[in-house]
Order: sequence, then structure tokens, then C-alpha cells
Amino acid sequence: MLGKLFLFLVGVLALIQLLIYNQILQRNDQLWRAALKEIDTNLTMHQNDIIRVQQSVTVMKKNMDNIPTTILEGVKDPEKKFLDFMDYLENSEIGSMHGSYKIVNTPTIKYKPVPLQKTDFALQFQFGNPEKLESILGYLLNQQQEYPLHVNRLEIKRIPGSEPRVFLDVSLLLPAKLQGLQKNNVTGSQAIGS
Repeated sequence: MLGKLFLFLVGVLALIQLLIYNQILQRNDQLWRAALKEIDTNLTMHQNDIIRVQQSVTVMKKNMDNIPTTILEGVKDPEKKFLDFMDYLENSEIGSMHGSYKIVNTPTIKYKPVPLQKTDFALQFQFGNPEKLESILGYLLNQQQEYPLHVNRLEIKRIPGSEPRVFLDVSLLLPAKLQGLQKNNVTGSQAIGS
């Protein structure tokens, strides 16, 4: 009888041990499935991020391909473009039209969206016939690819007893000469300096 009782207790203990072992296996299986599901989710998110970055790179490459060659050449030598513009003003018909031009203030560097040197010019001249006005304005506005200009003000005043006078304020925006990185004292970030 004692042998049967001993075998019964060993059987019950073995059964309890099998139940505990089964519960541990089920719990581990659930933990592994949860961990694998989280890894799959993270992999999917990272793959989506990679696809988004690749699309951004493709868009940037397309934008770079659309940059006119004159602007790319201007990046190599912005001073030449500035001097070319000054030569145009000096040799244009503005002088013969009782006109003048001047640089309004010191050239400044603006960093958005790209580093550009901004030089403000004020031009004024008189014109006797519309063809001369069209000649000067047409040249300036058609040179947008050579000399990126921003027209700040165009005013044509009729003066009694005299020819109409044109007041034209433009900003010449040329790529800034990049000399290296400069630390921004306010934000601590790095910016391109000139």
C-alpha cells in the first residue's frame, strides 16, 4: 500500500511539474510572439523610413538637375556675375537717359533658402519713347537666369514739362562665396559663412 501511495504522490508531482512546465512554455511562447511582432513592426517602420528617404533623395536630385547652368557657374565665381552686372549698368543706355544707379546699402548674406549675397540697387532714368524703356526693363528682366533679380519697386512718374522718370529698386541675388562653416553664437548650430 505504501508503494502505491508513493507512486501516486510521484505521479501527482510529475503531473504538477508537467502543468507548470506547460504554463512556462505557453508564457515564453506568448513573449516570443509579442517580441517578434514588435520586431516586425519596427522593421516595417524602418523600411518605410528608408523608402521616404530614397524618395526625398530622388526629389533633391531632380531639383539639382533643374538648376540652370548659369547659376551653377555663378556658384563657382559669383564675383564675376556681380562685375558683369555692374558692367552692364555702366555701359547701358541709362547714362544717356539722364539716369543714374547706386548701391543702396552694403551687400548682405541671407541664408534661406540657400546662401545668397543680396545687393540692393536703386536705378532712375528718364525715357522719351517706350522702346528705350522696354529695352532696359526687358534686358534686366530677361537676365533672371544670369543675374537673379528681385524687383522691390518699379515706379514710373509723369513729370509735367519733362520726360517720364522711372524709379527702379532691385536686389541682385548671387550665390554667396562659401568659405567654410561658422558657428552660430545664438543657437550653437553650424551655418555656412562667407
